Amino acid sequence: MLKTEYHIHSNFSDGKLTPLDIIDLIKKQGIDVFSITDHYEIEANNTIKKILDDKKIKYIDGIEIDTDEEGLHILGYGIDCENYELKNELKKYKMSRMVYWEQILYDISKSNKININSKKLVELGFNLTLIDLEKYLNLKNPISNTQRIIQEFINHELYIKIKNNKFSVKKAIHLIKQANGVPVLAHLDRLGGKKRIEQIISEKLIPLGLKGLESRYPTYSDEFSNWVSKIANEFNLITTNGSDFHEVEDIVYLGSSNNIDIYNYLEDIC
Repeated sequence: MLKTEYHIHSNFSDGKLTPLDIIDLIKKQGIDVFSITDHYEIEANNTIKKILDDKKIKYIDGIEIDTDEEGLHILGYGIDCENYELKNELKKYKMSRMVYWEQILYDISKSNKININSKKLVELGFNLTLIDLEKYLNLKNPISNTQRIIQEFINHELYIKIKNNKFSVKKAIHLIKQANGVPVLAHLDRLGGKKRIEQIISEKLIPLGLKGLESRYPTYSDEFSNWVSKIANEFNLITTNGSDFHEVEDIVYLGSSNNIDIYNYLEDIC
């Protein structure tokens, strides 16, 4: 029986571990199939394929797109990371995000008499995430100052624009499909009651091309997980499992399933 994990975040988005660190954990946990699904980011996929040295471990290219509708996140599996439209839209997204980052960092530099900008962060190998910003600041400042600066960043009037700078559900599913990927609805329990969730799936997402549901997730009860599997079966959707792994503390959930639906589905269509 294959041990699987389809929902991991690296330090290319909001996770704390590098792709290399994640591979080490995957090996230690005895996971056979895994996917990194960073938010609006595909670079970890390219890195994994360069450094994964165990041929027995299968990797599935992934992404997570949190949309402009509250709680509605779309996972994409088996995507072609070289797809022009996907790469171009993600590039435009990053560029618009960088504009906000640049202005916030400029204001923070001015008020705290420090020299920091987004270009400098990227050149030093950091990503434009709060986690990496905190790492950079800790190298230069006492921890107390770092926490104050991070809070100043979060309180900045442009930070809400960064958080709200998201694709529509229609665009998210379209881009995943254009990249030959499989769109899957993540953590369904964030969408409200069962009646509303089923309505969103049947009336909105399936017509747009949704292919699967995340049927196992750390915050699901057994009863809810079984219900998601039942709904997936009714609508002829595949199921996936995910821990939403971000840091070592999440390891208790990492690879806690043997679900091979998405793995088999991708094998069949390739």
